[in-house]
Amino acid sequence: MTTELPLENTPPQKSGKKWIWILLLAVIVVVAVGGMVTWQQVRQGKILAAVDEACREAVTDWAKYPGGVSFPRELEFNRVEGDRDTWKSEGVVDFPNGWGTPVRQDFTCSVLLDGTEVLFPIASVTSRNED
Repeated sequence: MTTELPLENTPPQKSGKKWIWILLLAVIVVVAVGGMVTWQQVRQGKILAAVDEACREAVTDWAKYPGGVSFPRELEFNRVEGDRDTWKSEGVVDFPNGWGTPVRQDFTCSVLLDGTEVLFPIASVTSRNED
């Protein structure tokens, strides 16, 4: 019976610990990036919700009968170029007249934010030019 003797020139076995640390680091990076993206999307959603609510309220303030005000289309907002805290929207709104009949009018709305807090909403409503 023979017993194998270790050879002195045999290179040491590489352990898998190095790959575990690399894998752990990669997982941490992926989770961190995913967290940042999710946080940015949640923040953007809060901003748009605050702007939407402020704009609807500012436009509704123009109504003589606010209970019947309706927006026939979803409001779309654009950030004012060069100013990251001001958002604008344009569209149409239906105001009820004294008989409850909706009268369509145009509106423009600007909302100034501080982070996700509304500082100053302003709206302008004009009659439609029906030719």
